Amino acid sequence: MIIRSATDADIPAIIELLKLSLGESLMPKSEAYWNWKHVNNPFGKSPVLLAEENNQIIGVRAFMQWSWSRQDKVYLSLRAVDTAVHPDYQGKGIFKKLTMSLIEQCTEEEFDFIYNTPNPQSKPGYLKMGWQVLGKLPVTIRFPALQRIIFGSKPQEFKEGYNLQPIIENPHFEKLIQSQSNQGIHTALSVNYFKWRYLEVPVVKYYGEAQMKEGVNWIVIFRIKPFRKSFELRIVELLFDSVQNLPAIKQAISKLNKELKPAFISIGGQSLSRKELKALGFSFNLKIGPIMTFRSLGKEVDDFGMDLKQWGMGLGDMELF
Repeated sequence: MIIRSATDADIPAIIELLKLSLGESLMPKSEAYWNWKHVNNPFGKSPVLLAEENNQIIGVRAFMQWSWSRQDKVYLSLRAVDTAVHPDYQGKGIFKKLTMSLIEQCTEEEFDFIYNTPNPQSKPGYLKMGWQVLGKLPVTIRFPALQRIIFGSKPQEFKEGYNLQPIIENPHFEKLIQSQSNQGIHTALSVNYFKWRYLEVPVVKYYGEAQMKEGVNWIVIFRIKPFRKSFELRIVELLFDSVQNLPAIKQAISKLNKELKPAFISIGGQSLSRKELKALGFSFNLKIGPIMTFRSLGKEVDDFGMDLKQWGMGLGDMELF
């Protein structure tokens, strides 16, 4: 068996291995999705290692690049994401060998840390390889109508006005990004990042509601996510340049609730304070998000805030990957 770096020519075979090893899921395995995530990522192309035997790819391990910012410093990080081993070769340590080899490579390339949100089956393996548990991401819920959870509800047709592209291309949007607080650890934001993350993603449709002008500058980015017989209105990004805009944002969310009739509205992570969430009508802060784990790459762990409360991520930073 040899281990080597993947090339673009390997992508079709990688997709076939992912399908063979993992099957299909809510997120379809396709070349378009892989390229969006690992090739076109504005933070950089993903380092990917392959295990190969007899000219056949039998294992793949990918770390996705991501940049986090705290105050004036940007940390170059990696998210441990796609991995698969051919069913005929499972149980032979290939996953661990690929992972540790990629860690060694990325340490030499001076990345700061790796993080991910493992499932219960894979978490013990990551802990044995040096990951530490940061905690479970909170999700705050607003229940506008409990009967919709019980009896179901189909999303209503959108009216005009929720097209996200003109919002992101508005000159005031860049000003809104620049106005965001530097407190805590948050994704390094840019217009290019938002275009990639919400306009170019091939598997999910995102929408936006905003007011953008001098003195009133805010945006809500959301999507519809199926939930049992009904659906969830998931707010993945909420940016504003002043707390004085919170009443207008609350009114916009209430309008979405009235028009779409979701079973519940969610906003996750820790990008907003409890006081701000309460002002928006959210009160149920539940520990139902994914567990986040972290591994330093030869750096002082304290530099990155091992306390999850210091991280200001939202659902948009964590979902789909």
